[in-house]
Amino acid sequence: MKPLLKLLMMFILIAMLVLLPTGCARPQEIEIRSPGAPATTGKIYIGGGVVNPGYYLMKDGDTISSLVQSAGRTASGASPTEIKLIVSQTAKEPQKIDINRADLWLIQVLPGIGEVLAKRIIEYRTRNGYFRSVNELTRVEGIGTVTLEKIKDLVTVSD
Repeated sequence: MKPLLKLLMMFILIAMLVLLPTGCARPQEIEIRSPGAPATTGKIYIGGGVVNPGYYLMKDGDTISSLVQSAGRTASGASPTEIKLIVSQTAKEPQKIDINRADLWLIQVLPGIGEVLAKRIIEYRTRNGYFRSVNELTRVEGIGTVTLEKIKDLVTVSD
């Protein structure tokens, strides 16, 4: 019986050596990562009843109110229902200054314009109504084709 007992003990010992590491091994730690909500960024077009319609950068946490403030708030006399918001993840058009609605300070920062020409632009639109095209700026005294070439990609007109 002793040889049989020895054989049984060896069998148990071998089985324990083989099975113990696989069955009782410590499990690897599992790291759970939550990617969170994807960041929302993109461009949003703000138009209608705002002072400076155009494309604005939109990022997480922005509210409609903060975006409208970026566009210079609502135009005087405009109702909030006149504001247009168009969200686009791929908008590539740069923001342009609407010469029909922009204040003096914004117009005068355009290259080659300054305070005197900015006042003339505002006077022209006051006397003659809104510009119908950017090219109509050449009707303002002091703005020729050279100045228009400098600013035509930076400005727009709206109704």
